[in-house]
Parts: sequence; structure tokens; C-alpha cells
Amino acid sequence: MVSAAVAPVVGDLAACSVFHHFDRATLRAVLGLDDAAIEALLESPAVQPDDLVLGVYRPHPARQPGLLRLLRRIRPREEHVLHSRAFAYSIEQLRPPGTPQRRARLIADGMHHLRAIHELNLHYMRWAEVEALIAALRTVAPDMGRDERTQIAIYDAYLAQRRQDYGCCQAILDSVLRSPDLHARLRAEALITRGLCAWSQAQIEGAQSDFAAALDVAAEAGDHAGQARALINHSWVLNELYQFEAALALSQRSLAHCRWANDRYGGAYALYSIGNNALYLGQWELGRRRLERAAAIYRSSAMFTSLAIVDWGRGFLHQLLGNEECSKRAYLRALRVADSAEHENSVTVADTLFQLGLIYQVQGRMARAAESFQRSIAIAERLGNPLNHALLLHRYSQLLSEQGAGAAARVELAAAITKLDHLRVSTQSQELKIGLLGTAQQVYESMVLAQLASGDIGAAFAAGEQARGRAFLDLLAGRSVLQETSSLGRPVDLAELQARLAPDALLLEFFTVGFLPPEGSFVARIPTSNERLRGRLLARPQILLFAITATDVEVHEIACDPNALRPPPGDPTPGRHMMTDRKLRWLYKTLLAPVERLLASCTVLHIIPHGPLHYVPFAALRTFAGGTLLDVTGPVLTYAPSATVLVRSLDQVPAAEGGALAIGYDDRGQAALILAEHEARLVGRASGGQAITGPAPKLAELVARSGDLRWLHIAGHAVYLPDDPMGSYLRLSASEDLPAQTIMRSLVLRGALVTLNACTSGLSHIASGDELLGLPRAFLFAGAATIMCALHDIDDLAAYTIMVFFTDNLALGMSPAVALHRAQLRLRTCSRSEVGVLLDSFSDDERAMLTPLDGYGEVPFAHPRYWAPFVVVGRP
Repeated sequence: MVSAAVAPVVGDLAACSVFHHFDRATLRAVLGLDDAAIEALLESPAVQPDDLVLGVYRPHPARQPGLLRLLRRIRPREEHVLHSRAFAYSIEQLRPPGTPQRRARLIADGMHHLRAIHELNLHYMRWAEVEALIAALRTVAPDMGRDERTQIAIYDAYLAQRRQDYGCCQAILDSVLRSPDLHARLRAEALITRGLCAWSQAQIEGAQSDFAAALDVAAEAGDHAGQARALINHSWVLNELYQFEAALALSQRSLAHCRWANDRYGGAYALYSIGNNALYLGQWELGRRRLERAAAIYRSSAMFTSLAIVDWGRGFLHQLLGNEECSKRAYLRALRVADSAEHENSVTVADTLFQLGLIYQVQGRMARAAESFQRSIAIAERLGNPLNHALLLHRYSQLLSEQGAGAAARVELAAAITKLDHLRVSTQSQELKIGLLGTAQQVYESMVLAQLASGDIGAAFAAGEQARGRAFLDLLAGRSVLQETSSLGRPVDLAELQARLAPDALLLEFFTVGFLPPEGSFVARIPTSNERLRGRLLARPQILLFAITATDVEVHEIACDPNALRPPPGDPTPGRHMMTDRKLRWLYKTLLAPVERLLASCTVLHIIPHGPLHYVPFAALRTFAGGTLLDVTGPVLTYAPSATVLVRSLDQVPAAEGGALAIGYDDRGQAALILAEHEARLVGRASGGQAITGPAPKLAELVARSGDLRWLHIAGHAVYLPDDPMGSYLRLSASEDLPAQTIMRSLVLRGALVTLNACTSGLSHIASGDELLGLPRAFLFAGAATIMCALHDIDDLAAYTIMVFFTDNLALGMSPAVALHRAQLRLRTCSRSEVGVLLDSFSDDERAMLTPLDGYGEVPFAHPRYWAPFVVVGRP
């Protein structure tokens, strides 16, 4: 404890922490000290004389952080007052003429206090005050230096961003950042402010780029405060993309930098961010503790605007846990402050009104809910963030739908989707595009359901196509060599699709509703006891099936939770878990029985899966008669990620000219294969093309010849990377891999057939928005019309045998889909002796490495696990 006699000196020393420089007159004017108190203060080791000017002092640099912490502990509400007084004193001292040296010191002092007030007002949010202080300093100090002018320009930009004058903000900052010798602290601050401007408009790509650049600049300069701000703002971008674990990690890093920078209030904001992300992750106690710590800091300093944000977090916590009245009280506290003239914060007002509307909706108070949603939407429109605006429109449409106003609900949904489409098109990064579409997936689900409820099947189909694989379609639309294809840049509509379907073709397009992404969903973390909220936030899980022919279309609602089809966590061969007789029978009954009569009359079946249905081995499904969908009298099967991609493939003219290239590599050591190189030589001979085998490099020749190929065959290892699906690769040689990114960047396949006889070559990661990431996506982008590949691990001898049959069938003039269909039928019925005949061409060494044939049954490949994984993607 500090004694009463010493306490005033301690308080005065703490107050001195706000100064950059001071003299006796400053202490009298700002702190109100008498001569005795001034002399006692100046004798303290916490104060030191200025090196250049007699009679001027400054806080000791090593003691100032501790003094500031003391001030915030014993007089937390005085820091802002003291800086304001000191700034006003500096302005008064600048009014009369003075020497250049004195004016430079006073300008530096004024800028010091202005900077502190601006930092404090990041939490007080008194932006009119900052504008007035800037105007006052400009009036009395037109001779301020370049760095001071630059600092004030950055403040001008920040204020423009706060009033949604985004064009002005951007122009100021672009001009500032063009300066090549800009001080590192100013560069980081300008980048952060420009990132905030971009983020406010949901220009997430630009925001992330600027925050990342600011972090690098601040780190290089050792600027912990700049690093903290870059990290915390980047965390909110990730939060908006529902990447809560990554957002939490950045928030925690920001808190650490705030502590190193002695930034108490920045630390409070980081605590709030940690608490918010913890709630989305279902970490209720961590979220509660962090919110309470943030509230205590803001309350002690009378930062009521920031306290309102924390109250929003408290309301959210209670809302998630089902404590609706406690939640409502917290939201109303936040709203009273954020909606007041003194503490206005439009973002908090819009968010709070949205959550209150949801509570009223859950409670059946529809008029109050509608009023809250409408007010929130109006503010969101003014703020100019299209993503938030779209999500609010979606929630309001749900309310209208519940009230029976279906037409009005569809209008709101259409407006939401228009905003999302503009946002998607303006985003270049595939990762960000996928994240944005995943965040808004429920908007598209609602539109599909709403259009079906209205009886408009065509509009429902179009909405389903608009929901899936949009990032890939945008990618395709930007590839110049493919511009001649008809369906790029927009989803295909029902009439266009039917015009391209053969008379004997049936297309089954599935659309899952209520499917939770593999990484989980914050809705799923809401306690099951809070069913009223869960029911509002998550659509009833179901599967929609669009059955389409050239002349007709019908829709079936399948009462099946698509989440039940999810592969086990970490399963390296998803789909294998469905290869039991019982599951195959159940899948047929559930997914295909509604259209069994249509299956009987088609010869080509196009399957467009969605969500976890991409893992379903459709060819192996057990019919009611005991057979499988793959049947002598049944249709040939093809797959596509969307009807739009299918139509693109159908519009491509298969490459009739050009050469064939077969690549094979057996690898070495424990990973050694037996038949890959032998198979490549077989395909090379059968196709009249060239085979390249062995450990020598092959990539350069593949890239050089890709544009002139009608058939590319690759046999060898395929490595699927679930954590980096676009890094999945084919092994070409001892020193070369062919990853998906290289395929997309370097290969040009003009309608070629691509056959990949490699385990997991057809496996894809299902990302948000039904984006399929993996090797098939890469080859489709490269221009392949048809891809034959395998979904999971397969027996070496079975894979070789089916490729022999497939190649023979192609030589007879069959299309790839028919060739595979016949090869699968032959594989599952061929005898052990027939397989033995194929081995006659093998060398003794090759035969010695194979599993002896007597280890197989008389019909060795009858089980679906041998033949069902092979699929044709794209054109039949």
C-alpha cells in the first residue's frame, strides 16, 4: 500500500505518463500542481530532463509504461481527460509566433496527444472530437512536418471509413502508401486502415492482403501495437468467413502483442474477440470469462461504446444457451448505448437488432421480429457490406416465409443472392470465394426450397446450380482457351440442359439441405436443449432429387439426413464404408427407388451428386431384384460436379486428332508398384501412341505435348492430401510429381480423354459450396472432356485387368462411358483362368511380384470394391 502522504506524488507521477515533453508551466496548466508538488515531481527518478532544451522534461522511457499502467489502475477515467487538456495547452502555445525549434517541439507534443486520443477513441468512439482536434491543429500548425501531415491524413482516412465515405478513404491511403520512404509505423497504420475500408465493404481479399502486409511491416519494425491491430482485424475477417478456430488463434496472438505494447484497451478488444470466437466454437466458459474481463476493463474507463459491444457478446452467449430473457436484456443494454447520439455505433446497432429479431421470431412475436430485421437491413444497406446485408435479407425472408408471404420471401432471397453474386465475382482468390459461398450456403438452400414451394421447378433447379461449384465455374470462365464453350460464366438453366440431353439419357441431380460442412458448424454446437434456436438457424436435413430427361422433369423430396452419409473422420478411402450389402440396398431404396421406372428406360445415366453423395458408389447399389445398378441391361453411368460442367463437357468436341501419351512409373522401395509401367506400354501400343516409363523425368514432355493429345493415360501412384486437396498429385518419376495446381497451370487438354489408373485419383475434398477440390477438378479445368479415374484404393491386378478391358473396348469404337461399363461388367464376372491368360505377357520378375492367382477366388473380382470405384467424369 502507498501511504497517504506519498499518494498525491504517486498520482502526479502517474499523470505525467501522458506527456511527451512538459515544463513547469505545462504541469500547472494541465495537472494543476503547485510549486511544491512540481519540485517534488521533478526530483523523481521517473522524470528526466530533455537533452536539448533547458527547463523541459519528459517521463523516463524505462519508467513510462509502468506509470501509464499505474494511471490506468488508480485513475482510469482521467487518461483521456489529461490528453485532451494537454492537447489544448499545446494548441494555445502554438498560437503566438515562436522559434522553429519551439514550434517543432509543441507540434510534436500536440501530435503525441492527438495520437493518444485517437487510440483511446478506438474504444470511446468519439469521432467528432477527433475531427475537431485535427482541425484545430491544422489551423495553428500549417508548418507541421511531413510525418505529422501523413499521420493526420491517415486519421482523415479512418474518419472517412467510419462515415462510409469509402472512396475518399481509399484515395487518401493509396496516396499515402505510394510514398517510398514512408515510416514503417505509418505504413503499417495506413495498410490497416485501408484493410478496414475494404473489410467494411466485404472486399475480403483486399482486407486480408492489407492486414497481412501490415503485420509484416510492423513485425520488421518491432511495432507490437501495429502487429496487434493487424492480427485482430484479420481475425474478424476469418470470423466473418466462419473460420472460427483460425480467428481465435489470431485473436490470442493479438492479445500477446497488446501486452507487450502496454495497450490495455487493445487487449480488452482482443479479449472480446477471443470470447466471441470461443462462443462460435461452443467453448462457453472460455467465452464467458474473456467477455467478463473485457467488460471490467471498459467499465473502469467509462468506455461505454465498447462496453456495448461486450454486452452484445453476453447477449449472444445467453442466446446460444437458450436463456432468451437474459439475452434480450443484454442486447437491449447494448442497443441503448450504441443507438444513442453520444455513443453511436451503427455496426453494433445492426448486429443487435438482427439478434433481437431472431429472439422475437423464436418467441413468435413476428411483428417485433419484422421491425427489428427491417431496421437492421436498412442500416446494413447504408454501411455497404454486401455479405452482411445478404445474410440479413435471408433471415428476413425466413420470417416472411413463416408468415405465409412466399412471394415476398423470394424477392428478399433474390436480392440476397444478387449481392452474393456481385461479391463472388469481385473476389479473385479461389479459397476466399469458396469460403464466402460456404458462409452463404443456406441462402441458396432457402431459395431452392422456396422455389419448389411455389411450384417453379425450373427456378429451383437454377438456384441449385447457382449454389454449387461456383468458384470452379468462375475459374473456367476466365480461361481464354475455353471461351468457345457455351455454358461458362453462368449456371445452365433447365431448358438449356434438356436441349443438350440425349433422348435416351436421364440426369439425376441431387441437392442436399442441412448438410453440415466437414469442419463443423457453430449451429451444431448450440446445445440440443436449445432446439427453438437450432430449428431457426438450420434447415431440416433432407435430400432433393431432380430427375431430368430431354422432355420431362420431376422432383422428389427424400427424407434422409445427408449428414448420416458422411464418411468417418479421417477416413482415407471415403465411400468404402458404404460397401456392405445392407448399406448398398438401403442406399438404392433411399436414393433411387423414387425414380426406378425412369432408370429402366434410359441407356445413359448422368449423376450429379451433392455434399456427401459424392462418396456414394452408385454403380454398386443393390436393386430390389438383387442385382446392382451396374447391369448388362442397365444404363452406362457418368458423373459431373454440376449440370453446368456436364453441359460444358457435352459441348466440347472430343479430340479426334492428335496423339496418345501413356505415362507409367512403378516407383521404388516400399512404395513400389508392379504393373504401372507394363500397363503404360500396353496402352501406348493399343492407342498407337507413345509410352514413357521408368524413373526418368517426364513432366516437360507432358507439358509440351498436352495441347496435341487426344488421349492421356497415367498409371502409377496418386497421393490424395485431405488437408491440401489441390496439392494432391500423381507420381511421374523418381524426381517429379504432378500436383493439381501444376495441371491447372501448365496443361492444355483440348477435349482429350484422360485415364488415371491410380488409387484415389478420383477422390475429391468437398469444400463449402459443393466445391470439389482434387485431381478431377484440375483435369476438367485443363480442358479434358472425359476423365476415367478411381475413387479409392483398388487391387493392383483388378486395376490392370479393367484397364486392359477398357482399352480393348475403346479400340472397338465404344465411347469412354460405354467402354468402362462393359469393362466393369466383364471384370466382375471374369474367371481366375481368364485373368491368368492376361498374365502371359508378363515377365517372370513381374509375375513373381504379384499375389499368386490361387490366392483369389474362382471369380476373383466379383465384389463391388474391385470394380465400383472406377468412374467416368464428364462427357460419356
